[in-house]
Amino acid sequence: MNTRTIKRFENIYDKAGQAGRLPWNHTTPTHFLGDIIEKRDKPGRALDIGCGSGVDSVFLAGKGWNVTAIDFVPQAMDMTKKRAIEADVTLNQEQADILTWEPGQRFDLVLDAGVLHNMPRASIKPYREKILEWLAPEGIFVLVHWERQGFFDVRPIGPRRVARRDIQNIFAPELQEYDFHRMVRTGLPFIIGPTMAQATYWFKRR
Repeated sequence: MNTRTIKRFENIYDKAGQAGRLPWNHTTPTHFLGDIIEKRDKPGRALDIGCGSGVDSVFLAGKGWNVTAIDFVPQAMDMTKKRAIEADVTLNQEQADILTWEPGQRFDLVLDAGVLHNMPRASIKPYREKILEWLAPEGIFVLVHWERQGFFDVRPIGPRRVARRDIQNIFAPELQEYDFHRMVRTGLPFIIGPTMAQATYWFKRR
């Protein structure tokens, strides 16, 4: 992760001051997490990359999962730690760049609720390799990404938008889309929006 990107996100956290004011704040768990928990016989190991303020990490830990929360922003680590203490759950926290981080284990669930769509194109291939390296043989990968709805659906700032087919192709053939959910958000600043289709992908290893 380059210094410019690190500083940009640190500034966003500093200006927000608290989790509820972050641009990507969400108060409920990422879509599909509840369904995944219900389908499993027992909790497993989960990796939350770009954990932000820890909403999903704390949710999974509260359901008995062994959770590793990773982010390169120190303020995100602080927010996640505070949330875990308030919820009385235990997390494994790692402040690191996911493209160089080596966990030494595999995970039953890997979650990305905001990392890939902020990455430069040159990092997509090594990112993909990391996801495949981390996933257990029967592992699940949940990805949240802004969906591109048409040729002209581009904006000068904000996360990059990518068509559903292109996301599927990035992870093929090793990962196959099992389920998909789209939610349209409105009321965004015009330069970012004014609307945005937020897509959530549930991938399984073939």
